Amino acid sequence: MEKHHLDALIAAAPPNVNYLSNYGALSYESVEGSYVFVVFSADRNQEPTLIVPLVKAAELVSTKMSWIKDVRTYGTFYVTVPEGQRLSGWEAELVPLFRNQRDSDPFEVLQDVLGEKKLIGRNVGIDERAFRGSEYDRLCKQLGGGDNLTMVSEIFKEIRMVKTQDEIDIILEANRITEVGVKVVMESIRPGWTTMDAVRLYGKTVSELDALPMSPTITFGKNGYLPNSYFISSKQPMSQGDLIRFDVTCIYKGHYTDIGRNAVVGSASIEQRKLFDVAYSGEEEAINAARPGVRASEIFQKGVEGARKAGMPGYNRVHCGHGIALELYEHPLITPTCETVVEEGTVINIETPYYEIGGGAYIVEDTLVVTTGEPIFASRMDRGLFEIAA
Repeated sequence: MEKHHLDALIAAAPPNVNYLSNYGALSYESVEGSYVFVVFSADRNQEPTLIVPLVKAAELVSTKMSWIKDVRTYGTFYVTVPEGQRLSGWEAELVPLFRNQRDSDPFEVLQDVLGEKKLIGRNVGIDERAFRGSEYDRLCKQLGGGDNLTMVSEIFKEIRMVKTQDEIDIILEANRITEVGVKVVMESIRPGWTTMDAVRLYGKTVSELDALPMSPTITFGKNGYLPNSYFISSKQPMSQGDLIRFDVTCIYKGHYTDIGRNAVVGSASIEQRKLFDVAYSGEEEAINAARPGVRASEIFQKGVEGARKAGMPGYNRVHCGHGIALELYEHPLITPTCETVVEEGTVINIETPYYEIGGGAYIVEDTLVVTTGEPIFASRMDRGLFEIAA
């Protein structure tokens, strides 16, 4: 905030709200006219404020989801407050919120909060990517418009790129859970299984470890290069010699994972090992390049060069990885044009997969914490080509 001369930040996009407050409601962003704001002042003497729809108040207060004490609500929601009944704990905290409700909208409450904090007319950064239609323009007019308002979605990317140790600890545990899911499937899978059998087992396993499975891609055979090929061949049984692609994710405490691995039912063929080496070698070179002070484009280049040197001169990719944490794809994106400099504490996914129509998908994808020495692997399982007993 000092670097960009901001007196306050207003978070509105769900990942940025989560970052500043720990509040991670999953539904409010899809409801028209519903917003959650965090007002975060550069003045350390000012407490931050969390603004939520009244309908979310019980969820927020009962779970102690956020560390922010100053919670404001807007809108109406009808919950009876019993007369004469003694309430304690979080239920007592809810009473004034429901008794003092008023039919206001989020912008009105936000304007009131900024007025109280004497931030109207100051240099305020607004998280513009959360707004729908003309609502951003409406908010700017309510706040007086002018040169004092700054769009800060890109600044939030910069803020969130380097992780705190608390974030890293969550990411490490999230990856551990994901790998347990992959290992359980690998230990269980046999010829005759379908893609959906594998997906169900993965989802069940990570759910039992308190994570939320998200669109796990576990595919067999020649259609493995398709992101959602389990919809195409969900009932087709797996056969000996089939290449299996794991490109799986989950969400744990609001943080995403993204791990890629390959396995073969039975013994891998010479051709399968050759093509797997393309994906592995590219990833290895990109990992070796991921150090503080290196541009994302340089990591991309090393990844592509590694795959080409492994025996595929025409290999190319749109990207060779991405940041990851509160979103599946975060800053930086490892592309040939991204000049972002990777810093110590940046968490990135590295991948150089090879997809072939009719040939399947070869992938090794890992999450790394960039350090001044060797990167820390959040994903710890072996990165080689697995063979599953037929």
